[in-house]
Amino acid sequence: MGQLVFQATAGGQVALVGPNPSSNFSLNVPAVNGTLVTTGDTGTVTNTMLAASAYNTPGAIGSGTANTGAFTTLSASSTVSGTGFSTYLASPPAIGGTTPSTGKFTSITNTGLTSGYVVFAGTGGLESGSSNLFWDNANARLGLGTSSPIATLDIRGTPYVINATNPTSWLSVDTGISTHSLYSQFNTSNNAGVFGTYTSDPIYFVTGNTERMRINSIGSVGIGTTSPQNILHIYQNTTYPTIRIDGTGTASNQGPNIGFRCGDSAGVPWEAGYITVRNTFSNQTAASASSYMDFYTSNAGTVDVRARIDSSGNLLVGTTSVYGKNTVAASSSYVYASTSVGNGADHFIFKSDSTTVGSITRVANTGVAYNVTSDQRLKTDNGVCTDISVIDNTVVHNFTWKQNNLSDIGVFAQEAQKVKPNAVHEGTDEVGENGLPTNPWGVDYSKYVPDLIVYCQQLKKTAQEQQAIIEQLKTKVGL
Repeated sequence: MGQLVFQATAGGQVALVGPNPSSNFSLNVPAVNGTLVTTGDTGTVTNTMLAASAYNTPGAIGSGTANTGAFTTLSASSTVSGTGFSTYLASPPAIGGTTPSTGKFTSITNTGLTSGYVVFAGTGGLESGSSNLFWDNANARLGLGTSSPIATLDIRGTPYVINATNPTSWLSVDTGISTHSLYSQFNTSNNAGVFGTYTSDPIYFVTGNTERMRINSIGSVGIGTTSPQNILHIYQNTTYPTIRIDGTGTASNQGPNIGFRCGDSAGVPWEAGYITVRNTFSNQTAASASSYMDFYTSNAGTVDVRARIDSSGNLLVGTTSVYGKNTVAASSSYVYASTSVGNGADHFIFKSDSTTVGSITRVANTGVAYNVTSDQRLKTDNGVCTDISVIDNTVVHNFTWKQNNLSDIGVFAQEAQKVKPNAVHEGTDEVGENGLPTNPWGVDYSKYVPDLIVYCQQLKKTAQEQQAIIEQLKTKVGL
């Protein structure tokens, strides 16, 4: 069979006339050489038919304008069609397939891609990853730094920066059976970070290649120790304070504090007490600074100071007023209880430096003894005392106490000082608003006991001598 050739100008038309003049039609001839395909063709459109056609430099699908091949419209419901295609292509197959569909891609084949490598948009268009970024589709695992991920997210290899301002810190994630969980390193010999172990489940914190803190499997926190024995266990073998709390307040009565709370019947916390440290005056400098410490407890919902250690070292219980130096003061009477038992058990011991100078002890579980040191080894014997002048020269007065108008007998300290100075505690001349001394003189009456013993001994001796004379006189007179 031969060919029918129509000659026309480039891009012109060829008119065809049928048996019926009203059925004539025209063919648009492209301005290139090629094979013309008509809508009557029922065979497969081959590369030969289109190789040199107007679509050798194709237009956008759905238009007749030559372009670089970009899709103008493509969606799940779109079909690929255009002038010059066969009726078969009016319902086209999926790209890469042979079955008519609605325009979606069933597959993209590129011999440059590797199975499992993640595809991403790069500067040059669609690019493939590498073994450093790998997706295991069969097990739904993503590997960073590995092409064989063994967990949902498997990160391996060199450090990964998680802080752009500190590129020496990173996050290290493992399989759950090694020792490192969160880790940072400043150089090969100075490690710092947070670590975890699989066997006993502690978390421990490291700086300078040395463990500093640990939280064990039961929640106890150890600082300076790897074996915490309490909820919080702090160990520090230095002369510096183990715990330091700084306060920035400069005004009087400002400073750091520690608060304590308890739970009520519903478990709601309430203020139970405080330990506070306060400045003694405003804007004090470090060279002149002084402070006091208050201890607060709650009573019927009211939190108030119950004890104080002042800047001079006085311990004040139940009061904030100073009664004397290096003393324990109380605004009311108090009870001291001891767990010691038996005769002679110590309740209070008084020392001068390291030497005991007195004590208060239990006597037969029913009383107390007030002991003044009288050890022979502490004394140099200067002979037996026979002086009774202390008793002879001591004046005992009848008097009435001004505070309560009660009658009593006793010595006056200022007079006793002239006779028995070691029994007198000197006070001061200051008086209060009521006209009474704030630091009165005192007398230790126990110091008179040895003088009374000497006086009694001398009375006994005198009585014995007198009795001997009486007996002699009775003999002389024959009585």
